[in-house]
Amino acid sequence: MVRHGIRTHRELGEFIGVAPATATRLLHGERVPKEETLQRIADRFDIEITTIRELAERPLGEPSPFVLPREFDQLTPEQRDAVRQMCRVLLRSGGHRRVTRS
Repeated sequence: MVRHGIRTHRELGEFIGVAPATATRLLHGERVPKEETLQRIADRFDIEITTIRELAERPLGEPSPFVLPREFDQLTPEQRDAVRQMCRVLLRSGGHRRVTRS
């Protein structure tokens, strides 16, 4: 980090685009980095994302957290409930759904 002129958690946070408190938690292993944070770190330090994922103990192939696109914020409360219910059904079925044709 010193090679990049970074000496404090605040400077690291600014460099990778997170709050200083988040940078501190990441460095102390108190927070699991989000996928986009891992990608920013890889980009800013010019390191392969696979290397960053290994260092963060998030090997390639491990599913990243599911985050709905921002456009979903436009859904009504009823629509959000419908999406939650669909997710519950998928989780209960193990992600597999039988399709029956008549």
